[in-house]
Amino acid sequence: MPVDAVLVQASPAQPDGTCSLGVNADYLPAAIETGAIVIAQINDQMPVTKGDTRIRPERFAASVVYSQELVEFPDALPSARDREVATHVAGLVHDGATIQVGVGGLGTAICESLTNHRDLGIHTGLLTDSLVGLVRRGVVTNSRKPIDQGLVVTPVVMGSRETYVWADHNAELSVRRVEYTNGIRTLAQIAGFTAINFALEVDLYGQVNSEYAGDRYIGAIGGLPDFGRGAVEAEGGRSIIAMRAASSDGTRSRVVPRLGGPVVTAPRSDVDFVVTEHGVADLRAASVADRARRLIAIAAPQFRSELEYLARSM
Repeated sequence: MPVDAVLVQASPAQPDGTCSLGVNADYLPAAIETGAIVIAQINDQMPVTKGDTRIRPERFAASVVYSQELVEFPDALPSARDREVATHVAGLVHDGATIQVGVGGLGTAICESLTNHRDLGIHTGLLTDSLVGLVRRGVVTNSRKPIDQGLVVTPVVMGSRETYVWADHNAELSVRRVEYTNGIRTLAQIAGFTAINFALEVDLYGQVNSEYAGDRYIGAIGGLPDFGRGAVEAEGGRSIIAMRAASSDGTRSRVVPRLGGPVVTAPRSDVDFVVTEHGVADLRAASVADRARRLIAIAAPQFRSELEYLARSM
């Protein structure tokens, strides 16, 4: 899409003459390539990273030098129910797998639950404090990745100051443009790729809604469809959808007969497992009737009878 003006933060020029976009490649390289003008804030607190982050200062139509701390996004704290869900998810992740994990309290809990795994790799849509914590503990080595071996790959780093310090000049981090990180051709090459994403509700067919809660819009689709499809395409890959079985107040089931939102964020063909605190529903090669039975079995107990009745009527 044509862009009139692109505003970026970048590091000061490095010995090779380029500036670094630091913690964010994502859509920026594409915007810079099509933008009529590019205006930069040169920030000496921007980490210098490798990947698709380098830009020559001559590309800037204008720039201003201003030192500013990056906005911090510390991990959300998990609840007890998040940790119960995470325990089931951890049982689906093999040693040596390359993982993508969504954000939020549940993402934090899942990373905590993986601390006894070995030789994991990271190829994710957003690198958080919790994922970096797995690198620091030696759980993530990236040694068994079939591509980008030895590298943590992400389009965006978003965490605390400690994570930004870790990212600076880190030879084991590659910040890539979203066309690469989320591209099906890339993901299909990662044998054992395990995508772990979250849902607001899953219907009895296995379709996923992660955008609407009732009639309230929560957020856009993000990378869930990309990573789910990539995991299905990869040899030995796994697409996992994790969620609490019911709303926070316990009044609404998140396993539903039909999706309530106007969209399907992920089709049933891109989901291998659905996980709640009550267990795991394996949907691989399952008939429609089997899908309903397995999903009802992991729904909150107070809703199972109603779901069984509605499933029969469907």
